[in-house]
Amino acid sequence: MTPKHAAKTSPKATRTTTKNTTQKGRLKTALAKPAWRYAVASAMLGSLIFAAVVVSPLFRISEVNAVGTTHTSSEEILSAARVGKGSSMVLLDTSAIAARVEALPWVAKASVERRWPGTLAIVVTERKPIATTVNRQGTVVAVDASGRILGPTTSRLGLPGLSILGKAGKVGAKLPASAAPCLAVASSLPKAFSTQVRAIVCIRAHLQVVFPGPVAFELSLPTDLKAKYVAIASMVAKEIFHSYDTVDVSDPANVTITPQPHA
Repeated sequence: MTPKHAAKTSPKATRTTTKNTTQKGRLKTALAKPAWRYAVASAMLGSLIFAAVVVSPLFRISEVNAVGTTHTSSEEILSAARVGKGSSMVLLDTSAIAARVEALPWVAKASVERRWPGTLAIVVTERKPIATTVNRQGTVVAVDASGRILGPTTSRLGLPGLSILGKAGKVGAKLPASAAPCLAVASSLPKAFSTQVRAIVCIRAHLQVVFPGPVAFELSLPTDLKAKYVAIASMVAKEIFHSYDTVDVSDPANVTITPQPHA
């Protein structure tokens, strides 16, 4: 600032400016105090309301329901969930509950729904069986497309039986890797003749689907399955084979029939 301009600034004007600045600062501080106190009070009130809800008997679990189960009983679902009546609806770890239920053999997905004020619903989507096989104990068990062993079944559920190297293990485990070709076929069979397939064989060099008769259709590998299924449908429609024949459709464009003597 030049001396000329400095001379025009009076001490009185300086004092007035300083006074105004001080008053504004005081006003700002005075306004900030109620806002700070309000925020603290709001947080405390929120905590008190949350605590009241947690301990309130109105928000305790009074009923637990299992929804969507067919092959898994409600008792099994509730036992796996490990949620007791009287527990707080607010403090539930729904993800942990769903994970415990999804560990059950038949369960593909589980979700936990709070239905206020006191009902808990465990909604289950079950796995879809695509075939059956026999385990080490000689029991018929259902399996899904991933090879997961779902559990014993009193019937074959209208599904093909798998003949594989090795035996099925315990419920919840998976079939041996040798079952992969069978699973690929079982999960892709056309509806047009899927119910007619009695067995799927994948032992050593053979991959076969067996129809009533019995008649075995040799696929060789789980490749080009759509074309092979078309060839099978054509042969079934023509009925030009006999019981115990093997129909080789591994090359769908060059189907051959090998008669097999009755054993």
